[in-house]
Parts: sequence; C-alpha cells; structure tokens
Amino acid sequence: MIRFCAHLLSWIFHPLAVLVYAYLLMMYTNPFAFGGHDFSAALGSNVLPFVRVCQMTFLFPGFAVLMMRFLGMVDSIELKSREERYGPYIAAGICYLWFFINLNWGIEGYPPLYTRFVLGGTIALFLAFFLNIFDKVSAHAVGMGGLACMAFFLIPHNYVVSPFWLAGVFLVAGAVGTARLILEAHTLDQVFWGYVIGVCGQTLANVVLG
Repeated sequence: MIRFCAHLLSWIFHPLAVLVYAYLLMMYTNPFAFGGHDFSAALGSNVLPFVRVCQMTFLFPGFAVLMMRFLGMVDSIELKSREERYGPYIAAGICYLWFFINLNWGIEGYPPLYTRFVLGGTIALFLAFFLNIFDKVSAHAVGMGGLACMAFFLIPHNYVVSPFWLAGVFLVAGAVGTARLILEAHTLDQVFWGYVIGVCGQTLANVVLG
C-alpha cells in the first residue's frame, strides 16, 4: 500500500507537470493577476493560455519521451538510468526555453511573475542536465523544490486568507521526495541535490528578472 501511494504521488506530481501546477497555484492565490475575481473566473477567462502551458511544459516534452521509448532510445519512460535522461532533458529544455522566450516577448495571459517561474524551471532543468553527467539527480525533487520556492515567492502577491495552501505545497514537496526514497529510485543525496537545484533555479530567475 505504501509503495502504491509512492507510485501515485510520483505520477501525479511528475516533474513535467510542475509549471502547470505553478500556473494554477498562482491563479488560485492571485486571480486578479489573471483578470478574475476568483479562481474559477480567472481560469474561465484564460483557457487558451492554460492549454498553452500544458502543451509546452507537459504534453510536448512528454510526447518526446514516448517517441524515444517507441524508437528504443530509452528502455523505460521512468528513465531509471542516468544515461537515458540526456535526450529527455534536451527535449524538455528546448520546450521550456522556447516557452520562456515567447513569454518574454509578451504573449497575453501570463503575469510577469509566471514568466519568472518558467525561467526558473528552465534554469533548474539545465542545471539538472549538467549534474546528470556526474550523477543521477531526482527530477521529481528538482520540480518540487522549484514549486516550493515558487510558493514562497508568491507570498507577497497572495490574496488567499488561509495560510494552509503554503503549508500544503511544502508538505507535498516533502512527500514526493519521500516517495522517491521509498521506491528506491534515488538515494538521499540525489533527492537532496534535486531540491537544491529546484530552489537555485527559481532564486536565480528571481534575481535576473526581479
């Protein structure tokens, strides 16, 4: 049962889904930045931008990984070995970088703070690619460390009265890292450095675009 829950957490909070969750989290905490008075109104008026986020940060990189699996370039979509991760990292990096460039050009539907988050995710991805040359780093921890850092940067822009959303993000970030350890997909060091990379990516982006 514990391993099943660990697998479930790993799939729900897949690294490629982090920027999708970040968009929704930002919309939940600050719907006014998206032109709505609450979350549902903001999402209803930003369907196309939300779909674009899903395409560029989740669907396109995910499709690239599936194609690599179909062509025999990787043994599993779980990318268990360090060597298997080079191609997927490059594919995701191209999608993330292209998305950031378009956001920086000012396409509609995205607050400047979200552009910062996308840059942070891109930086973290390339840092993970570089460190992957020497050791396998937990991509899940990279993503969740970045999401926790994003949540921290959202505090000054927060319009939600309850503080539990922030505690929830940090709790989920810790739970996902624990799940990777339970599944023995990574060592403690690999999870730790994943968190560090995620936080560093978002911090650097905040310094550059802040």
